Amino acid sequence: MKSKKEKKDYIRALIISAAKEYKKSFAGKSFIYVYGENCFEVEFQTKQFKHLTGVKSNVSADDFYKYANKEILTNNQFGFDSRYPFDTAKKKLKCFPSLSQLTTDTVCVVKDFKTLTITYKIGITNLNFTLGLIEKEDNSNIFIPQTLRINDKAIENSLDAEFVDFIFVKDGAANKYTDISYADKTNPFPNNLIPRLSKKLKQKLFDEGYILNSYELNEELIDILENAYTESKQTETPNVEKELIKHKE
Repeated sequence: MKSKKEKKDYIRALIISAAKEYKKSFAGKSFIYVYGENCFEVEFQTKQFKHLTGVKSNVSADDFYKYANKEILTNNQFGFDSRYPFDTAKKKLKCFPSLSQLTTDTVCVVKDFKTLTITYKIGITNLNFTLGLIEKEDNSNIFIPQTLRINDKAIENSLDAEFVDFIFVKDGAANKYTDISYADKTNPFPNNLIPRLSKKLKQKLFDEGYILNSYELNEELIDILENAYTESKQTETPNVEKELIKHKE
């Protein structure tokens, strides 16, 4: 790629591909990352996509994302300079097909993650790439992605780092979390998050043994067991009945 047009064509194709991946895996979704007794929530909005691509553009963040998804973004609507170099944009955009690993695989939470220009209170890394997060301005204690860093030695450049134990996911419009996208089964289940999970997800976690192993008995667990018992009667699996009787005694 020698000419400016060739570079623009190449990056445009990567932006369009990245937008489709962002739409499938991130846009409009929220995740809770649990590590030890701590957790934080990350919300992925469509307007964050533009900054994560690493290109310069005068198009609004919402329109940039919309145009990329509709494949009508033109070469005149983005560019490069000393602050937004071509090579950096290329590296960032080529990460997008793997970016969902930060929500489905083993990752570390990095604290006080330092870059050349800013220190991020929280970041998420798999060592190959890192999302630097900032808190939303509405004081909701929810974080949003602000930067995508490539091979940046995130752990070395942070004050502390911890492995994530669980990751829960929901659509932004949902009141409660509806699925679990990552779990380290060697760690105890975070009991304090039970009220934030949907009924269907609680049932799934019970079926897979998470809640029984670590969740203290209360009325909510009884409901979960009763639901499982009803379902077991239909499938002729009597073991759940024994569990229900045991927990009611």
